Amino acid sequence: MIVGAGAYVAGRGTSSYGTILPALNELYKKGLIHSITIAATHSKSIIDLKKKVAQLRSLTNSNIPIEGVPKQGQDSSSYKKALKASTYDCAILVVPDHLHYSIGADLIQSGLPTLIVKPLTPTVQEARKLIQYAKSQNIYTAVEFHKRYDSANLKLKEVISDGRLGDILYINVEYSQRRINPLKTFKNWIAHTNIFQYLGVHYVDIIYFVTGAKPLRVLAMGQKNLLKQHGIDNYDSIEVLIEWQHGKNKFVSTFLTNWIDPNTTSAMSDQKIKVIGTMGRYESDQKNRGVQLVTEQDGIEDINPYFTQSYPSMNEAGKTFKGYGIESVMQFCRDVADIQSGQVKVRDLENKRPTFKDALVSTAVVEAVNKSLKEKSVWVDVTM
Repeated sequence: MIVGAGAYVAGRGTSSYGTILPALNELYKKGLIHSITIAATHSKSIIDLKKKVAQLRSLTNSNIPIEGVPKQGQDSSSYKKALKASTYDCAILVVPDHLHYSIGADLIQSGLPTLIVKPLTPTVQEARKLIQYAKSQNIYTAVEFHKRYDSANLKLKEVISDGRLGDILYINVEYSQRRINPLKTFKNWIAHTNIFQYLGVHYVDIIYFVTGAKPLRVLAMGQKNLLKQHGIDNYDSIEVLIEWQHGKNKFVSTFLTNWIDPNTTSAMSDQKIKVIGTMGRYESDQKNRGVQLVTEQDGIEDINPYFTQSYPSMNEAGKTFKGYGIESVMQFCRDVADIQSGQVKVRDLENKRPTFKDALVSTAVVEAVNKSLKEKSVWVDVTM
């Protein structure tokens, strides 16, 4: 079951097909899943979804069976009714941040292994409750931190682990997106998130993933200019300092995040990370992957061929989808299947996957950042 039917699920409001649906379509073609139910809050979302599904089927030569609810009108409890009406092997939760806890709790307490898009929750208290629910059900739960599957970040983890960079001194992160997101795509729920919680959390997790360091304290500052002019009381940009500890070594990361880039910029996201150590440096521009497309229709586009892209298939009719976004979702489903078949146990995946327990680190940083912003940019200790 998928709860949510927006852009990341199926590309609603865009020319793409999202990431979740293409990933599950690849699993269907491989015979690893057999049917999907997608629960939205409004039947209009299901109508839009059906159009995307029809296009995806034609593009990939697939006949993936998908049922959407609600059938008519608006129903925020459609996922609850679907849970009562049928049985499922797992769930993927793709809804606004503030709904992660309440809906996630329902899914987990129904006994469903659950994948939640980042962040896990906005607060540590909610995250801990979800962890406890999953433990009581003995089910596998994870956060869809797809950047862990990006080769650029895996290489960073390797060069840190083997000591080539020496002791880490500082890490710089820049992350921004087009203004269409706060002004249009997320406008209905923007009061429940901010640019750091929505985007910066990805790189908090990456720093934790590649270094194994523990965040100690944060200081955050934000600006409200452009969005305020549009009647939206939220930050255009948020800058964050995080102090980390790894063994006896301490280092600082700086985050510069905004979501007011012009809509004419050449990619939806502009991402950079720089790691400086006593023995070397690692720099990764995760927008500029060396592939640029220029067309009359869309102008100049910097394409990331490694995230979620369609390609001609070498072995079958129709196109196939590949990328670390696809791999993240497929890995979760494969893990669930392996657990069900008895090949692995839930505890075997701790420290190997972005589990709920692993996501406590990024959740705690998000909570501390929000507190620092609320208290006018004071240092806040990170507590987990």
